[in-house]
Parts: sequence; C-alpha cells; structure tokens
Amino acid sequence: MINLLFKIFIESGATLHKLELSSSEYIQIKPEIFYLLQRNEKFFSQLQNLSLYDLSKFSIESAVNLLMILAKNARKINTLYFEFYTKYDSQVFQALISIIKSQEQLRLFKINSGDNEVEIKEYHGVISALTSQKQTLQEIYLVYCEYSVEFEVLMNCENLEILRIDNSDYIFLNISGYKINTLEVNDQIIMASPIISFLEKFGTLLQRLKITCGEVCEGELYLLKALTSKFLCPNLTYLYMCFGEFSDSLEFISKLQKLQYFTLWFENNISEEEVKKFAEVLPLTLQYFDLIHTPQLNSKLDILLNNCHTPLKRILIKSFDETRAKALIEFCIRKRTLNYVGVSNYSELNDKKKMVKNDNIKKEMEKNDKIKKEMEKYFKVVPSEYIEVDY
Repeated sequence: MINLLFKIFIESGATLHKLELSSSEYIQIKPEIFYLLQRNEKFFSQLQNLSLYDLSKFSIESAVNLLMILAKNARKINTLYFEFYTKYDSQVFQALISIIKSQEQLRLFKINSGDNEVEIKEYHGVISALTSQKQTLQEIYLVYCEYSVEFEVLMNCENLEILRIDNSDYIFLNISGYKINTLEVNDQIIMASPIISFLEKFGTLLQRLKITCGEVCEGELYLLKALTSKFLCPNLTYLYMCFGEFSDSLEFISKLQKLQYFTLWFENNISEEEVKKFAEVLPLTLQYFDLIHTPQLNSKLDILLNNCHTPLKRILIKSFDETRAKALIEFCIRKRTLNYVGVSNYSELNDKKKMVKNDNIKKEMEKNDKIKKEMEKYFKVVPSEYIEVDY
C-alpha cells in the first residue's frame, strides 16, 4: 500500500508539505519508488513538516535510502520529529544526521526517546548535529529523554526561545540559554527545585509558562509557594497550570500584572469563599480563562463571575445550565467585554434532537438549546476547541 501511494502521488506531480512515516508491519520500499523519487526532486522540495516514527519496521535499506533522498531534496523542513530507538542501525542515525545538517530553516526539533527496552543515554551524534542549526532553531521538545553531553550544543543555539520537557531529565533546565521565553514541563511527579532554580535565573524573561502534573505531590505545593513568595515571573502573558489540588498559594496570580491567557486544572473541592477570594485577585489584564478541567469552578461559575472584576473576553467551560447561563449574561452586561464562550460538550447541544427517541433526554436538549439561543443574544457560543489557546 505504501509503495502504491508513493507511486500515485509522485506520478501525479504532487509536492508534499507534510510527511509522517510510521508502520505496524515490516515494509520494504521497492527500487521503482526510489527511482521515481530520484527523478522527481520537487516531490520533497517543499516539505516543511517531517515526522519519523518507529523506523525499525522499515528494512534498513529502505529507511536509509529514503532518509538520504530526503536529506538531498528536502531542505526547507521547519519541524522535525524523530522517535529514537537503540535498535536502529548506525546507518539510520547517519542518514538522520544528514537530514539535520542539510536544513536551511529548521525551527522545531522534537525527539521522543521512549524506548521501553533500555534507558537511552547515547544519541549517536544526532543531537550534536543540531549545532548546524544554531542560528535557526527556536524550539526543542524533549520526550522521555535522559541527559547526554550531546545536549550541551543547545547552549550554542542563538535563537532558542521555547523549551518543552515531557517526562525528561530536569538537567535540561540547567543547559538552556538565557533567551528562553516559553517553558513547558510535563511530568507525573513535579520536582520543584530545578524548576524554581531555572525561574530564579530566567523567570523575568519568561512570557509563557506551562506546568502539568500527573498526581498530587509535595513538589507542586512547594513550587506554588515559591511562585507566591518570590516574584519570579513578572512578565508572564500566558499561564497553564495542571495540578491535582487547588491551593491558597494560587494567590500569586494577583502578582501577574501582564497575564492575558490562563488555563487552570484541579479536581479537589473548594468552598464558595475560596472561589470568591480567587475571583477577586484575577489580574485586570486577563482576557482568556479556560476552566473546563476545574469542575469546582464550573459548578460555582456564578460565584466566580459575580465577584470577578476582570474584563474577560473569552471563557471556556465544560457545560452550562440556567444558573451558569444567567451568570455569563450578567457578566457580559456588567463588563461589556465578553465575546466568546467555548463549551467542551458543544456537540451534545447541536442539532441532535431529531435522533433522540427518549422524550426526557429530548426535552433536556431542547431546554439547553433554548438557553444557548438566549446566551447568543449577548455573545457567541462555540465549541471550546475553536477558541482554545495552547502555546
């Protein structure tokens, strides 16, 4: 099938902009396809996004030949994703190095070292090759990566601005350059000390911060306390925090006088008084508030909005009822800034009444539709993904 698709696309004169290579079965690309690729250089000439998943499913000859053709003809890649496995033949690593070195405008490099069989500490020169992109590379995304001396080359990247660490070694926070304006840390258990150390050094440069934690731990509470007690990130315009529990330490939000976009996740119960207190300290610069994944704030939306002085333009919620709809309308009338409300269960509200046979469910849907139409007299109600902001 892959050989046939390649043949159809090439012979039709197509020019690829995005290519993802992945397979669950063993593949060998036919010599005929390589002949066509070599004769049709424009096929890969405009490629901008290349994702290389588990290449061990390709024969070594097929993988190496295809990668070398890409290195020769695809020089305008700006996003390169690579899944790293120790079982790759050395020729595959060398071919990938050739791709990296041949690029003219590589902006984002993402590597996933999620090899379940062995801990990867040797990257066979693949990371070192990034030194050839030190003037263009702006973003590094590390997934399940252990530290290696090869990563020291990141210090030479003159325009590196975005660092994303997903279940990877926190040592990477120590080797990043001073121009980082976006930091993302995703982990099952947050280790606060290296993050705080990074923020103490470079926090004033940060404009966007995203931290997600898989489970409640002392690290996240320690981090919140540090953010509250120390004025570490005064220039944040975007904040995404996914923690297990709501904490009084979130009062540090009041110190972020440039914050425009705020996404908050937590699941524990909070009192009406805590909601009121939290609403009152939201920065006046805030325009966007995503509380889809905070069930307690969703259920107490009326208390939140009735005590909110912030001129919000976009609010994202999980669902609405009469009470929440009334609170949203009253907020819109009072602040005159609300333009959009994003609803995550929007599809459940939209034109499915004719398909529902249960009378009670049908009546409930008709009721929600009526509420939605009333809200749309004041602001637009849209699927949450339409207005979601995630850097």
